[in-house]
Amino acid sequence: MKRVSAKIRAAEAQRHQALNAYRKILRLIHQGNLTIGDRLPPQSDLIRQLRSCHGTVSEAMRWLVADGVLTRRQRSGTVITALHPLNPLRRIWTVGIVTPSFQASPFFSVLAHSLHRQLALRNCTDRTYMLSPDSLPGEEVDSREAADFTGLAEDIAGEFIDGVVTATRLVNRQIPVCGVAGWETPDFGIVIDAGAFVFNSARELACRGAKRLGLVTTHPIATAGYHRLVEGCALVKEELPQCRIDSLPGIAIAGGIRGGFQAADHLLRLPEEKRPDGLLVPDDMVAQGLTFRLREVGTYIPQVAVKTHLQTPCVFSLPIIALEIDLEILAQRAVDLLVARMINPRCEPVIEWYNARVCSSGPQHAPQFSENLSL
Repeated sequence: MKRVSAKIRAAEAQRHQALNAYRKILRLIHQGNLTIGDRLPPQSDLIRQLRSCHGTVSEAMRWLVADGVLTRRQRSGTVITALHPLNPLRRIWTVGIVTPSFQASPFFSVLAHSLHRQLALRNCTDRTYMLSPDSLPGEEVDSREAADFTGLAEDIAGEFIDGVVTATRLVNRQIPVCGVAGWETPDFGIVIDAGAFVFNSARELACRGAKRLGLVTTHPIATAGYHRLVEGCALVKEELPQCRIDSLPGIAIAGGIRGGFQAADHLLRLPEEKRPDGLLVPDDMVAQGLTFRLREVGTYIPQVAVKTHLQTPCVFSLPIIALEIDLEILAQRAVDLLVARMINPRCEPVIEWYNARVCSSGPQHAPQFSENLSL
């Protein structure tokens, strides 16, 4: 029994070494700007360059040929025939999905599911890391260290994962960390464009006759990491001079549905002449509470534009203008960006901005924001 176990451990170690060589050869191709039709260096050169043994490199090369990346040709050597593995079952990378508490919002659980599916389609396996019960309390997207998530710091130190994709602000420089969220300060990733939401919502509300607009947020718009909100408000003032837009800071003191109740109560206490006739609500959970309370009272019914999510439908008590986010697209782009960084750490990190799609009107015209922000 001990002999069998030793053989299994030895076979696993050999497989791990071969997979590591496989990754290094892929990185060599991408970092060297090699392309389809180019020849790979001779295997003897690869052994020296990768500082590996003949058997390990031979196994990695055999897998790369089987996966369609390389082809061996007589008199031509080893030729690159694809830049990415064509075998969907080969698990090359291990990625950590780092998430706030699933109880905070359905957004996080559905996003984690979409990330899991997209990673599986791109030769990745994944591990999910939840916020540790011992971590200090705070907002879901507060800046966090790896030690705040159970097992994450240990797995990074042990090189058990190659990268991280996360909806929280994870501070780590050891491996690539791809952000996918509504905050604006990841190292790289895909970010829901709050400025585009503000402008497109204001335009839709203006088309329906709203002139006094209120932006309902759970934080002041000048908060660090949310400068696109400020840019969106400035663009509204420039492009829609018939509208006045005001932030209503502090009215949604809490997040979620409770915050929506607080926002509605604040608005109802305002004199009628100061109440907005159009509301912009970036948080769909806040919007549920807000619309419920306003309909319950019935004396003040503004038009409401809400950022919603295709995969997490909500129940609103008033008609809304929905600006929809597709979480599957967010997950797909985040995984593509992360795989590109894992396979070529030298590639330029960028932020991609994602615009919510207006679902209840004609085609959306994107505001004049930059598409990518190089860091």
